[in-house]
Amino acid sequence: MISGQALVAPKKFIMGFALLVISLAALAAAGTYADFLKAVAQRESSMNPNAHNPYGYVGLFQMGEAALIDAGYYKSDGSGKNDWTGAWTGKNGVTSLDAFKNDPQAQITAITDYHQKVWGYVKGMGLDQYVGQTVGGVLITESGLIAGSHLVGAGNMAKFLRSGGSIIPRDGNNTPITEYVAKFGGYQVSGSAPSLAAVSGGTIAPGLDVSVITAQPPGAGPSASPGMRALLQDIPTDLMSPAEAYYQNTGHSQGEVDRMIKMSLGGLLMAWISWVVVANWRMYSAGGFTTWRLVHESRRALTLLAFACVAFFW
Repeated sequence: MISGQALVAPKKFIMGFALLVISLAALAAAGTYADFLKAVAQRESSMNPNAHNPYGYVGLFQMGEAALIDAGYYKSDGSGKNDWTGAWTGKNGVTSLDAFKNDPQAQITAITDYHQKVWGYVKGMGLDQYVGQTVGGVLITESGLIAGSHLVGAGNMAKFLRSGGSIIPRDGNNTPITEYVAKFGGYQVSGSAPSLAAVSGGTIAPGLDVSVITAQPPGAGPSASPGMRALLQDIPTDLMSPAEAYYQNTGHSQGEVDRMIKMSLGGLLMAWISWVVVANWRMYSAGGFTTWRLVHESRRALTLLAFACVAFFW
């Protein structure tokens, strides 16, 4: 006769195995990053790498100057507009606007790099903690966060999430951020750019509205707000974290200030130890120190320097 305890282990094993199968099946059913980019490109440009709208947004994903600056492909010309009068960095062989428009694979790599930058903003603002939660009736996923931040702005994403869904920002086409988060949610996200063939052959989720947006007013689109300061400018103060409020008011992150202070202290410490060593050597050369005293004083200075480094930089 098999005891009840003997049956517990197999039941737990079967349940665990079933959950594993379900999880793997869900992962397999989720759209890939190539599928995600296909959906975004279809909506933004109808998969036309040469698309160039009246407001200067270009390519498959209708990227502007600011997005390409963030992605490392373009240098600011100081105009704040998509007039493309600045210089290109040459990243991945892209040296001009025409070169970018004629290289869809470079555009895919650029949007991947930009999405990585956007995800850095999302994490820096603490918005990744909402993944898996339902806000305003919408399940928050990584791809949904990227899509909403990409198309409406990370600052607006923060407003939506931190208000519990009561504030629903809209883009220049009056599309609510919730629509982007919901419809572009559930895709796998990758830091590696897929091939053009993979994106072209991607599958768009059934029911996903990818009607082409032919024009967006200034301030809308994936490149409207480069950098953390611009991303924070529309967030109400009561929805900001202390770190974000500090950045908004000073233009510097607390981490940057911390590094600046540490670098300044490090410079002072190095200047001090240099002075001590030189002074000790002069005393030794003048006969004021014995060899033992020179070694002792230098060792003491180095010990104090080590303790100071641990205290300030650990």
